[in-house]
Amino acid sequence: MAISNGKIEQLIHTLSTPKKEEHEISVAFINLIDSEGFEINDFSRILNIRTYTFLTVPILIDVAKKAISIYSEQVIEQFYDILRFMLTKNKINVIDFTVNLIIDLDGKNREAGRKTWDELSLYESDFDALNLSQQQQALFIISMLQDLCNPEFRLPKILPLFNSQDDIIRQILYVELVKYCDSYLSIVKEYFDKYVTLSSKQAEEFVNFYNSYVSFMKQRANCKELSSKFSQPALYEETYRQTTARMRELSIGIEKEIEQLTKDLSIKKVRPARGHIYIDYDGKLKTLTPVRRFAHFPNSVNALSALESTEYMMKINDNWDKITDICEIL
Repeated sequence: MAISNGKIEQLIHTLSTPKKEEHEISVAFINLIDSEGFEINDFSRILNIRTYTFLTVPILIDVAKKAISIYSEQVIEQFYDILRFMLTKNKINVIDFTVNLIIDLDGKNREAGRKTWDELSLYESDFDALNLSQQQQALFIISMLQDLCNPEFRLPKILPLFNSQDDIIRQILYVELVKYCDSYLSIVKEYFDKYVTLSSKQAEEFVNFYNSYVSFMKQRANCKELSSKFSQPALYEETYRQTTARMRELSIGIEKEIEQLTKDLSIKKVRPARGHIYIDYDGKLKTLTPVRRFAHFPNSVNALSALESTEYMMKINDNWDKITDICEIL
């Protein structure tokens, strides 16, 4: 059961009342979200062009936090349309809104902020984290790197903080980046070379760390004792056999589903062939259009045990409201 049009019009009337303060507007939105019958799909009805002019950053943050507290961080997806519209009108407000969520003390709000940052590709904006306060810079670094997601979206605005004149900020970035390198060593170095221009103790330490890490990885790759192919050949072969059998089973299942789908939709069949070509239903050879998608994946997360994985997720979702020392969340 969705909210009635009457409640929507009542909200618009309330917002249009002269001399309404931000707090009163926030309360009007929050009361409607809290009202009986309000559903998650109703957000598109109250966050649109009609209400855009009333959505200042503080109001939007209040509404988002209330929504997240009720529906979890996934509800932030309901805000994407109005945020995209706002990007065309006032990009600074969207960036302020997103950054405020990213550095929030509530773990769910931070997750919503990171999702919004990635979804709206704000790494392409002219946002400069060096303009944040020291505390905000520290929280921005930790929050953006702690979930090990989408380095291509995060690092372009994080690594310039190595150019900060603040020694503490550079040290926090170094500590977090070293952990990040367990998953994304090569891309971190790529962006480091691109964005870091200030010579500092921490920058030098990172270069030394990178060189040592690369040397270690090369030595480890040449150490047969660490390769299951040589140290546990029977287990390796059995795992390979079972994996191959499972992939073959999945492939056969997919082929059957496709065959059934082509029958249901009356689609004429085509057959893939060697050399990036396929045989069309009329027997002619045609070239396949190459489609490639490359995505970075945090390998270090895959190596965690069940307990370590649980602890890792709990740390990401931790609330920081009782933190008195930044070192507690590093």
